[in-house]
Amino acid sequence: MFIVLVAAVVAPLVGEFTSKFGLSVVVLELLLGVIIGPHALGWATPTHAVPYLAQFGMGLKRLLRIRRLHAALDLWLSGAQTNWTRVAASAGYADQPHFIRECRGLLGQAPAAFVARAG
Repeated sequence: MFIVLVAAVVAPLVGEFTSKFGLSVVVLELLLGVIIGPHALGWATPTHAVPYLAQFGMGLKRLLRIRRLHAALDLWLSGAQTNWTRVAASAGYADQPHFIRECRGLLGQAPAAFVARAG
């Protein structure tokens, strides 16, 4: 009941906010409902990713992607692997193209180009 009372008080403020910034009230309500609704009603609880997001400024999945890429590049730079296909497999990528796409997505360039620039 408290949530309904709060919603009734906040609704006019949301209407003013949306009109000032040209946002659709429906879109804002949907977003708030998706983000806040399930948690407030007890239907969902925050996941383990929330602490990572708060501490590192990114989600758990992105953090793990960066760590895997770092491990792959470390294999190459340490000399433990001298073949990009083996580097990709050792770091847990499905194949070399997967590794290259991930590197381009996170670093903006292919692994060979990154290593050449890094020295």
